[in-house]
Amino acid sequence: MMQTITRLFLRGLLVLVPIILTAALLYWLFISAERLFRVPLQLFLPEGWYISGTGVIFALAFTLLIGVLANIYAVNLLFKAFEKLLNRLPLVKQVYNSIRDLISFLGGSDKEDLQKVVALDFNGVRLIGFVTAENTTLAGSGSKDDVDDDEKLLSVYLPMSYQVGGYLVYVPESQCDFLDMPVNEAMQTILTANIASGKKEGS
Repeated sequence: MMQTITRLFLRGLLVLVPIILTAALLYWLFISAERLFRVPLQLFLPEGWYISGTGVIFALAFTLLIGVLANIYAVNLLFKAFEKLLNRLPLVKQVYNSIRDLISFLGGSDKEDLQKVVALDFNGVRLIGFVTAENTTLAGSGSKDDVDDDEKLLSVYLPMSYQVGGYLVYVPESQCDFLDMPVNEAMQTILTANIASGKKEGS
C-alpha cells in the first residue's frame, strides 16, 4: 500500500514539477521585463497609457528590433565594435563570451560547423557530440600530432546530461560518425539522458 502511494506521489511530481518550473520561469521573465521597462515607458508614454504587460510587449518588440538591426551591415559593425570593447575588459569578456557562445549554441548558430551532430566510439561506447570547428590543432601544440596531414582534425563538444558542462575533444574526422539529427533534438536527447525518447520507443 505504501509503495503504491509513493509511486503515485512521484508520478504526480513528474507531472507537476516541469509545469511549475516552466510557469515560474515565465513569471520571472514577465516580472523582470516589467520592472526593467516600467520607468522609461512611464516617462515617455502619456499619463494613463501604461498598463500591466506593456513592459513585456515592449521587451519582445525591442528584442525583435535588435535582431532586425543586427542584419544591417552598418549597425552590425557597431555591434562588433562594442563587442571588441567588451573583450578588452578583464573578467567581463570571459562572462560575456561564455553567455554569448552558450546562447548561440543552444539557439542554433549561422555557422555550418555548429549544425553537425556526430557520434564518437570509445571502446564500444558511443557518445553524441557537436562539431564546433574543423581543421583545428590541439591547443598549444601547433600540430596535428599523430593525425595524417590529409585528414582533418575536428573539435567536438560532448555535453553532459542534466547539467551545464561537458568536454572538448579533438578527433580525426574518420573517427566521427555524422548523424542525420537536428542539433536541438540531439541536445534534448543528451540533456534529458534520453529518458523522454526512451519512453516513446518502448511504448
